[in-house]
Amino acid sequence: MPRGSIRIIDIAEQVGVSVSAVSAVLNNKAEAARISPQLQRRVLDAARDLGYQPNIAARRLRVGGRSDQSTYLAVATSLETSMQLLGSVVRGVQQFAAQSEKPIQLTIETFHRGHVHQLPGLLDGTRFNGAIIANTAPEDDAFLADATIPLPLVVFLREIAGQSWVSSHAHNAGAQAAALFLADGRRRPAVLVPADQTQVRRARQEGFTKALIDAGFPATQIVEIVSDSFSEEGGYRAIERFLSAGGECDALFAVGDIMAFGALPAIKVAGLHLPEDVAVIGHDDLDMARFVDPPLTTFRLPLIDMASDAAGMVLEMLDRGHNATIHRIYDAELIVRSST
Repeated sequence: MPRGSIRIIDIAEQVGVSVSAVSAVLNNKAEAARISPQLQRRVLDAARDLGYQPNIAARRLRVGGRSDQSTYLAVATSLETSMQLLGSVVRGVQQFAAQSEKPIQLTIETFHRGHVHQLPGLLDGTRFNGAIIANTAPEDDAFLADATIPLPLVVFLREIAGQSWVSSHAHNAGAQAAALFLADGRRRPAVLVPADQTQVRRARQEGFTKALIDAGFPATQIVEIVSDSFSEEGGYRAIERFLSAGGECDALFAVGDIMAFGALPAIKVAGLHLPEDVAVIGHDDLDMARFVDPPLTTFRLPLIDMASDAAGMVLEMLDRGHNATIHRIYDAELIVRSST
């Protein structure tokens, strides 16, 4: 049977249940209909295996009263996502849509980090035909690795088993930061991380630490400074506490620019000079990185191109079926400025 022509009745026959039961599962009403988790999984598995694609256009036609043959593509991101990251992803999807022969409608969907399972439309396919998901928490990653998603999904800046993803060589970025410090003769390296780590930021830290250990640094000599929050304030307070307690470092790798922005003034308030006393490297090349004092050495990812690639992957899976996963990985470019 051609993809796109699968009906709810076909799923019902495959599973051996009523059409109403399948409809309840696909419309996120299984709990109200008292359908067991086991049966829900069987229905979703059958929908995926048969290649069922909800007709979002038909649903919107019933509501809006007009014909719409668009593919609805969601950028789903946590509410804690920076506007620059979200803006880059949206621009990338728009760039792809502008060149696509098929009409694409972009929708922005949000969830609280750690609660992607509550994202409307993710498990029933009632709001969008495919999605790019960004800025997930470890709990979200675990859920997505185990969940049966009945629509094409691409995870952004993550590598999750069983899912398609677009990510970066995060370990390499950390290793490059360490190499730059070593070439500059730095001997007391530190890494600034948030308490609420994500997969990609942890990988940057691991790459940094491994490169230093490989170069002969004892693991105990590499200082980890933990910020209460992934923010300028968090970075400032973490470095302030570290230095006021007598901590010493001559090289600081912040796994995100936003924390580095807070670290820079905290270092200066302590009477230290940048980069003579402490060299600082960030990651993300946020817009403000060029304008802080001193301008921040950091890593830049081609986020717009990555997002455009992710959108193309979703459309490819819609056309060919989304049982097989697709993976893309990008390198970050080191941008050297006056903080090193």
